[in-house]
Amino acid sequence: MKIRKIIRIAGTSFSGSTMLDLMIANDPVGFSCGEINALFRPYRKHHFFPECGCENPDCNIWGIVKTKGEKNLWPELMNLLPEKSFFVDSSKELTWIYDQRKRDLSEDKEVKNLLIWKTPLEFALSCWKRGQLSNWYHGYVSYYERYFSILDDWYSIKFSDLVSNPSQKLESICKAVGIAYF
Repeated sequence: MKIRKIIRIAGTSFSGSTMLDLMIANDPVGFSCGEINALFRPYRKHHFFPECGCENPDCNIWGIVKTKGEKNLWPELMNLLPEKSFFVDSSKELTWIYDQRKRDLSEDKEVKNLLIWKTPLEFALSCWKRGQLSNWYHGYVSYYERYFSILDDWYSIKFSDLVSNPSQKLESICKAVGIAYF
């Protein structure tokens, strides 16, 4: 089996992780898993009925992957999608990142960690726009303190840099994780 990459994107809520996931996985040899942790650890109603982004109503990729279990996620996806060279996981939950990191060492894959972030003011504004301003500071600081205690090898992406010059920033991100810029 060839070694393929998992690109794991982390960041607080409203950090731009979904946008970055879709930008990176736009390559034909890439596959966006979105917040794949919700397949195994659902926390919203729609997580119980996952749909594939391919828009084929008969596609059951997530049902197949789920039956194989969380521990077999990456080998199963790689088996089902042999034409894909890398997979993007934008799950932000730190328990998921921690558990996946423990498995990373025992499987035949290369993992690259990306951390997308906003300044405290940008993050507070994002929370305010969504009516979720209470306790924003504690959530912001707590997330990054815990993230830094879990991982020490990650590439930093400032959200405002990504949106002000997306092509240039995406090219540097692709270079940092070792994939072709697309």
